[in-house]
Amino acid sequence: MRAAFLLAAFLFSQAIAGATWAQSGFDRKGDGLQLALTAGFFDAVQLEDETEEVRVEYRYDLDWYLKPMGGLMLTADQAAHVFMGVYAEYFFTDNFYVSPSFAPGIFMKGQGKDLGHVVQFRSQLDLGWRFDNALRLSVSLNHISNAGLGKFNPGSETVAVTLSFPLHGYFD
Repeated sequence: MRAAFLLAAFLFSQAIAGATWAQSGFDRKGDGLQLALTAGFFDAVQLEDETEEVRVEYRYDLDWYLKPMGGLMLTADQAAHVFMGVYAEYFFTDNFYVSPSFAPGIFMKGQGKDLGHVVQFRSQLDLGWRFDNALRLSVSLNHISNAGLGKFNPGSETVAVTLSFPLHGYFD
């Protein structure tokens, strides 16, 4: 809950004060619609119900500080999380970036870990590299939690690797 609140506060502050940040960090690459494919390890910190996780996300790289995204997460235990949210990107160099995101969604536990409520909030931090052809490779850590909406809130963390690529040129 605290991590989700801190991430939401950070993203909100970027929306309000983003224009005052150094423009070199927010290069806004303008890659348009991106498809992100992720493979990871669900419940990687608590190790109570660990399993494999895959995600597919659509991220829209608009000329904004906060950008829309959404996707679907599935685990080997038949859990699913459908989510929509926002992300930001800050480039430390022409290629190396950090990308926080926040996405509420609907969670179905399948045969996996009970997260205490159908509504879940995912906060995530990606560290990545954008290649000159706009292909991106990143590692991430995320936390998913019901933020106290349920009677219990065990939460879960995922460590993952993501490959994303722009879809422009494929559907033009």
